Amino acid sequence: MNDLIHEFICFSEALTILSVHQSKNVKPTATKYIMQLADLKLHICTYIQVKDNKPGIFRLKKVYARDPTSEIKIDRGRYTKDEQDQEIEKEELTDGFRYGTTFVPINKETLDDMKYQSEKCFSIIGFSDANMMRRSLYLGDTVYEVIAEPGYEEEGQAFAGLVQAMYDTNAVAIVRRCFSERSSPELGFLRPHIAHDHICMYYVKLPFGEDVREFNFDNLDAIKRNQPSDEQLKTIDHLITTMDLTHADRGGEEAFRPDLVFNPYIQRMFQSIARRAVTPEEPLSLSNTIMEMNDTLVQSVASKSKRTLDTLHEQFTLRDTERRQKMMTGEKLFGNIDNSTKKMRLEENDNVEELTTDSTSFEAQLAAKKKAAIRTIGTITPIEDFKTLIEQGSSSFTEVCQQMSTVILEFINNSRGDALFDKALQCIQCLRDMCIQKLEPKIFNDLEILIKKQAGNIDGRKDFWKKVVDEKISLITSDECIESNVISIEAQKFLEENTSTEVVNNALITNEDDGDEEDLFDLI
Repeated sequence: MNDLIHEFICFSEALTILSVHQSKNVKPTATKYIMQLADLKLHICTYIQVKDNKPGIFRLKKVYARDPTSEIKIDRGRYTKDEQDQEIEKEELTDGFRYGTTFVPINKETLDDMKYQSEKCFSIIGFSDANMMRRSLYLGDTVYEVIAEPGYEEEGQAFAGLVQAMYDTNAVAIVRRCFSERSSPELGFLRPHIAHDHICMYYVKLPFGEDVREFNFDNLDAIKRNQPSDEQLKTIDHLITTMDLTHADRGGEEAFRPDLVFNPYIQRMFQSIARRAVTPEEPLSLSNTIMEMNDTLVQSVASKSKRTLDTLHEQFTLRDTERRQKMMTGEKLFGNIDNSTKKMRLEENDNVEELTTDSTSFEAQLAAKKKAAIRTIGTITPIEDFKTLIEQGSSSFTEVCQQMSTVILEFINNSRGDALFDKALQCIQCLRDMCIQKLEPKIFNDLEILIKKQAGNIDGRKDFWKKVVDEKISLITSDECIESNVISIEAQKFLEENTSTEVVNNALITNEDDGDEEDLFDLI
């Protein structure tokens, strides 16, 4: 009794400890390999360090509902897919693989020969910088601890020297590992680990080239409206501070430590089994002491960050955007055409498409198809083409605006009298609204300065500028867009002044960058 360690705890803490399902202590089993590095061979052992626990307690069993003790036998049959409906014996079946439109039969012997076979191995094929091992490249659900096999003193010293050298140079070893002759080889890396007197390496599986999925996304920094302000950054910093778990638990300790957080799925499962065994007739309770404690801690953190979250909602406002219309396949576009339905043929460049004339969504489908085919802004429906190209996102906003500027200048220069002036004004107004929305005021302001300058130099274009003044289409000001460096008084003065070259040149000087304006001159 004198050797026992005594500890006094309250009854509630004892209940909490006893209510937690403790996993069985599994005796670690080593998997032995011979690690090969060029001509050097070292005997090593690998142990499972971290592995995803997948409980297989709930196994569904099919029973006869009226008599649960009766065993149900499953009988499967295979039949030909024709009018004879003839049964096929299991021995007559063989595996087949699709090659194009052909099914290639492969028997069991050939299938075994097709499989890649390799000897059991653990070979280092090279070294790499540890910073190259991104977290996104980690594969599998298991991390292995690699140590030198006991009983080989000289090899243990060589293993310790290798770990120390990798640790000093911040390097990792790329490994080809095959568990057995029947296993597929895999790629992984060894990361050195040195703590006190314990020296080991951790093995993590890596993907092959076929396993990696590369995606190219647009750069968020390229769009000015996506760049946060200083106030927004401060709010995010404060949110991180209020949700810090380092000292969030009782007594200022760290909350939700991974080694102390239990899996709620496993805890709930064994809690339900225990309660059903004790009280089989009563319904299962939803209460759980462990989960309630975690819930209380989560609510405490949430209450501290509530004020910051409210500020966050105010600074990052959400707005509805138009959902892009998805591209439709031919089957979805035309559907199953009934024989009684009248059909019409549209022939264009030897491509024939059948469309139902009584379809209610025919016009919408045809418009969507036409919309997807737009690549440049035309002179027939320039505004619709302009908006479509922006929605598609295949070209940058600046490139689309340059196309729109070209069309506007064509309308002004090629108009007979004022025939195309109204169309040009509509395009200018559309471009102005879109530049305000995308926070690109300089594109429109450069165009309007160019139009005014052009109206002063070319006969017959002063009438168009007069229409611009009458419609009060001024430069984009800082009141309308925060990115603009034009104030309201300057914009008003710009419309009121005449179109002399001297006045327009003064307006050009106030613009901070003439690169885009020079590009517009090239479009004339």
